[in-house]
Amino acid sequence: MTRETPGNVELQNAVTAALERADGLETTLGVSAHEGTVTLAGSVDDEINVAAAQDIAENVPGVAGVAVEIALRRPRDEDAG
Repeated sequence: MTRETPGNVELQNAVTAALERADGLETTLGVSAHEGTVTLAGSVDDEINVAAAQDIAENVPGVAGVAVEIALRRPRDEDAG
């Protein structure tokens, strides 16, 4: 059985759409793809969102690997006052 490998743009769009559809994922990430490897870049509020984004990307058909370049945002004024 042969499966057609999606191109970079198709893979990028598929991962972006999957992230946008995810319930409870509070993030806006940049997605890039090259030869089956997807890179997620940006920032999120907590490590749960990092793991969720990586899991979502890994489960998109055609993704061979995921590079995570996601930083955790620091809480703003949470300790003030």
